Amino acid sequence: MKMLKFYVKERKLFHKEFYDITLTKHETLKITKKICRHFKFRQPALVFKYNTDRGLAKLNSGVINLPKSPNLGILLHELAHIYNYEKLENFHHNKKLMKTLNKFVNYCRKKNYWVKPGKITQCPKCEQISPNPNANYCIFCGSKLGFKGE
Repeated sequence: MKMLKFYVKERKLFHKEFYDITLTKHETLKITKKICRHFKFRQPALVFKYNTDRGLAKLNSGVINLPKSPNLGILLHELAHIYNYEKLENFHHNKKLMKTLNKFVNYCRKKNYWVKPGKITQCPKCEQISPNPNANYCIFCGSKLGFKGE
């Protein structure tokens, strides 16, 4: 039951990251690259394969299996496993993992690596988010933009 307590605690502490912030594959790769570079550990390979809301860090091979549309909390949780295994030689659900997860979440909050809530424009073709919320066409592929949220 210890792992269950850990999951409940992390979802309570980082509610927004686990329930409100869903990432595209591009955003997931970008955040992974930035966190690995900042905290100086090897970047794991990402595999988007699950239809459920779970992830799996394969520590020896350096691969993270994620849902097809992961949330920020799952990504950071699995990155924390990889970091702790590499730097601290510890991969269990304990206080060290929570401390690492807290560092990663605070870093992402500080850098604001996800789209702010409100009106956002997303390209239906390439799934990129436009930096200009009033744009009509995608700056990446040139197609007409759709609107998400209000």
